[in-house]
Amino acid sequence: MHGTPLATGTAGGVLWRAGVMALLCAALSLVCLALAGCATSREEKEKEAAREQAEKQGNVAQIPIVLPQDVPKLGKPLEISEFRNSQVRWIIGEAGGVQPNMAKRLRAATFHYRSESQWRKILPLLRDEDKCVAAHVVLTLATASPLRSSAADWNGLRVGPDQYKKGKPVNLEPEERMALYKRWRNFLDGLEIARLREGVVSPLNVEPTTPASPASRGGAAPKLDLGPPGAPKL
Repeated sequence: MHGTPLATGTAGGVLWRAGVMALLCAALSLVCLALAGCATSREEKEKEAAREQAEKQGNVAQIPIVLPQDVPKLGKPLEISEFRNSQVRWIIGEAGGVQPNMAKRLRAATFHYRSESQWRKILPLLRDEDKCVAAHVVLTLATASPLRSSAADWNGLRVGPDQYKKGKPVNLEPEERMALYKRWRNFLDGLEIARLREGVVSPLNVEPTTPASPASRGGAAPKLDLGPPGAPKL
């Protein structure tokens, strides 16, 4: 006679505990979603604050494109031996991605060094701690390579808030410099194949251990900007 109430009470307790656990899980999920939303909102606010700061400093603007007749205004191109990472500063572009703000004479070099033989002379600089960033930027623009840019990356080069907020240089570890060197070496090696057949190759799409795809040696000159106020002077 006493077995049925006990069984009923036990079943009710199990159901009650199950209901409490379900409520706790639901509450925990809501808390996690709220925290994720706060983190995303905080990140967006930081990006917006960085953009506003850049605007106040004159680092974000509609940057004029360099026309052929304007190239002489950039001055005498730097000799390859004069390339330095300090000649490149980083800013936030119109689309929200980082972009290089180059010293005028380094920018002029992107128009001057337009042959494979000249690019091969720049290639060793990618292994130099003080010249690798300048070399990568010049090669990217001089070869008119397909360009990828985001808030933390410019054509395979990691650029963070320390660079576009505080003006600190990009420092690459030895393995990062070697990776860039191998990508560009494969790109240039692929130009030899391009003499026989046409194609397109981007250094970012060439793995260091695989042969480069064929590449066309032609193409229009890259569209470069004169740079906003505050560009490194040379």
